[in-house]
Amino acid sequence: MTAEEYLAHCYDVPKILPSLPLADEKFLVKWREVDSIKFLSELYGRELKLRGAIKISFAQTLAGKLPVIDTENHDDFTTLAAWLMNREKKILPLTVNAFTIPATIDGEPHRILLLNRAPYSNIPAEKLSLTAEDWSEKSHAIRLRHESAHYETLRLFGGMKNHALDEILADTLGQVATFGNFDSDRQRIFFRARWRQMHGSLAILLPKSFSA
Repeated sequence: MTAEEYLAHCYDVPKILPSLPLADEKFLVKWREVDSIKFLSELYGRELKLRGAIKISFAQTLAGKLPVIDTENHDDFTTLAAWLMNREKKILPLTVNAFTIPATIDGEPHRILLLNRAPYSNIPAEKLSLTAEDWSEKSHAIRLRHESAHYETLRLFGGMKNHALDEILADTLGQVATFGNFDSDRQRIFFRARWRQMHGSLAILLPKSFSA
């Protein structure tokens, strides 16, 4: 299947592609770049309690800017994910440390990238011959570009699809942005780690709108 055939099957591709990057969505004016749980509590109008600190920043994507929330531990990540989506907190595998979250604030739809500082796919640094500090930074960069890719397909093509190829493409962009190239052996390490921790279920391994 060619790229054109794949996109035609999965997405409604516009005949005339827009100029990139797209304009920021209107909800961006409500967000500020801060290190504050208080800011989110005020934005949502309800109290947020976390164990550690969070950082709010912005990511420039081909589809416009997005607010990015960084957490420092997995428990805060799962708490905040449930809080942002107004859902009951659920235990998430340690391989899951990124979400592209659809949220509603004051009746207005928002899109938020929620990222946790942890090794990508819970892979130890030595597996990739990296230091722990270097792998931590690279893991964050991969997640950021991966989730940005999902947001770009949402705005450009009208959706985020639950297909293995979408995940591979998003990981490819993450690898290129972080390492400067795509390495198939590196990708196999990513997928094998997710497979082991997700008990071999593709339905869980490649869920819509979140990654490692």
